[in-house]
Amino acid sequence: MFKKLSGMLGGDDKNDNNQGQSHFQMTPQYQQWREMIFNLKAEDVGFKTDGANKVFGTIMDVGLPGGRNFVVSVSAFTTMECSMRTSFGGGLSGVGEHPQINQQLQAIIPLTQKLVSQAEKASKPKLPTSGIVHFHYLTTDGLYTYGAPIQQLMTPQHPYSELFGCFSQVKAIIDQLFDEMQKNQQ
Repeated sequence: MFKKLSGMLGGDDKNDNNQGQSHFQMTPQYQQWREMIFNLKAEDVGFKTDGANKVFGTIMDVGLPGGRNFVVSVSAFTTMECSMRTSFGGGLSGVGEHPQINQQLQAIIPLTQKLVSQAEKASKPKLPTSGIVHFHYLTTDGLYTYGAPIQQLMTPQHPYSELFGCFSQVKAIIDQLFDEMQKNQQ
């Protein structure tokens, strides 16, 4: 059913080319989820603003290193909606009300607005290659994307390290929720 994902962030890939095409296999459900989430508009999630380039949602895609050949995607919205999906199938939605996740979302949302200026305008989201993380910003002005190697994001001096850390905490909490679900099903 659900595969435990704990401890899979990290690795030794030195690839810093975030423009490369991914070779990941994706389930139809994951493809449908990506299509749905990347086509959302601010009004679809009840986000109202008069300002330009305001972030209403952020998706972190992690191309897991070490030949694992799949992507983990975590989404966070200003509405406190949060979900996680994997390219091989499975995921969990509607976890933003969980107290620990909600606490991380409270930190993620202002960080995304601060960091979007470092991202590039994109016409469509690309999946990362192995060992690369992409942050995709859904804004009132369209899609913006920023990519970097996992190893760089893990250094405190990197401008995206705090955001990466918050999203990683969300992922870890969701992993715990998966574990609890598995235990309850046994």
